[in-house]
Amino acid sequence: PYFNKFMAYYYNNSIDWGRGVVVNTKHGYPTNIQVGDVERGKLDKMRKYPWQTDTSVGKHSWCYTDGEENKTPEQIVHDLIDIVSKNGCLLLNVGPKADGTISQEDRNVLLEIGRWLKVNGEAVYGSRVWRKYGEGPTKVVEGQFTDRIRKHFTPRDFRFTTANGYLY
Repeated sequence: PYFNKFMAYYYNNSIDWGRGVVVNTKHGYPTNIQVGDVERGKLDKMRKYPWQTDTSVGKHSWCYTDGEENKTPEQIVHDLIDIVSKNGCLLLNVGPKADGTISQEDRNVLLEIGRWLKVNGEAVYGSRVWRKYGEGPTKVVEGQFTDRIRKHFTPRDFRFTTANGYLY
C-alpha cells in the first residue's frame, strides 16, 4: 500500500513541480502508470506503453570483476535495436573499478557501440515504434534474466522504427 501512496504523491506533485516524472518498477503494476523494467531480458513483442531493460556490459556481474566476460558490441547493438523497435529503451551498466576508472575492455565495447550509433543513431534517438516491430525467423526469449539465452539474428531479421517522417 505504501508504494501506491508514493506513486500517487509523486505523480500528483509533479504538476506543482512543473516536471514530467516517471516511476520504474520490476512488475506488479499496470503498464499505463509505470515503466516496467525487464532486468537482463527483453520482451517478445511490441508494447503500447514504454518499457525498459537494464543490463550490463558484463555477462555475469553488475560491478567490475577481474576476468569478467563481456557481451560483444554486436550483441548489445542487436539487443538495442530489438528493444527500441518494441517501444523499449536500454539502460546499459558499466561497472567501474574501485578507483572509478572503466576497464579498457569495457571502454572498447562502449566505443564500438558509439561508432554504430554515430552512423545509425537517427533510427534510435527520438524514434517511435512503427505498425509492427519487425519480421524474420528469430524469436527472442521473453522475461527477466534471459540475456544469456542468445538468439542470433540473421540477415532475414528486420526491426522497424520511425522518426521525422522516415521508416528505419
